[in-house]
Amino acid sequence: MNEFYEDESISSWLERQIFYQKYEGTKRVSPSLSEYLLGRMTTDIDYYSKNDLAELTSYLSAVPVDIFVHSSPVSTHYLLPSMHRTNFCRACVVEDLGTARTAVWRQSWSYGWYVVCDKHICEMTSPRRYYPIRYVGLRSEIACRVSLEAPIDTLNIARFIDNDLAIDCDQRRFDRIKILITEIAINAQNNIRHLILLRTEAASAELKVIQDLTSIILRRHRRGIESEPYCFQLAKKLTGQSHALGSSSRILNKQALTGQYEVSDNFTRMLALAIVAVLMRYPEANRNWTKAATLFGESGFLAPQNRSKLYDASVGEPPSYTRQWFKRRLNAYPVEFRILCTEFCQ
Repeated sequence: MNEFYEDESISSWLERQIFYQKYEGTKRVSPSLSEYLLGRMTTDIDYYSKNDLAELTSYLSAVPVDIFVHSSPVSTHYLLPSMHRTNFCRACVVEDLGTARTAVWRQSWSYGWYVVCDKHICEMTSPRRYYPIRYVGLRSEIACRVSLEAPIDTLNIARFIDNDLAIDCDQRRFDRIKILITEIAINAQNNIRHLILLRTEAASAELKVIQDLTSIILRRHRRGIESEPYCFQLAKKLTGQSHALGSSSRILNKQALTGQYEVSDNFTRMLALAIVAVLMRYPEANRNWTKAATLFGESGFLAPQNRSKLYDASVGEPPSYTRQWFKRRLNAYPVEFRILCTEFCQ
């Protein structure tokens, strides 16, 4: 139990050790460690500096030899702030309860682009829908509670995608739209992971384009001045809940473009990733989006099939700060991505 599980974060490992000591009564958590963690209740310990991590390990009686290997993120692309690394896979947690007796928090769950569990092909769960998370140490406990209380929605994608039976009600249309969007998002998620592992200049450039588009799509908006960004409108139509990041009219333009790091709802993130995949012309993305847009239209909601119109809907009608900002960003892209983006950004 003292070793790391595959892809486990340092926070998760430490929380497990405290859990075992507390419920087995084998050892008492040292006052020094308790005091150390108390001062960092809203800070994830996964990516501490070497000095901070060295201080932490000094309070531990047994430390895995590879703990420092786990202290650096694989990538900083869409790495969420500590208090927003809260989404998890319920199927994984149910399995963890049978092996580790508590949730094993994966490093993959720290990223905003990780929206579907690779192993179980089910959507990540947003615990804020069920319980508030006031400090990072509560994540595993709440994940266990939610996973035992709520059913697991495993996605049978092939069954939905290949089924051409007529759809005769809005709910069935929306269910199929969600599956189509999930299919797009899974492919985009896999592509992002591939780009991260490549570690080439071309891969870094593509990740930057993805980051810029995501920041536009999931931006904050000024209430009373502009409408909710299109992605949030779509998510509300499908889920019946609004997760838009509204703010006062005094918000600065640059602050508006940091909204992606505060979006906790997983489906909204997944929808944003799907829109990015369509704009980037990823394989199968346009085909599945066209099907989804058609189903939206049958339900009386406009979803552009054309990439240019989808971009226009996502960034807002001109003139808009986000539209001007992205055009300036084009100059920093390699020529192949400038060409790609100018196809939808005129």
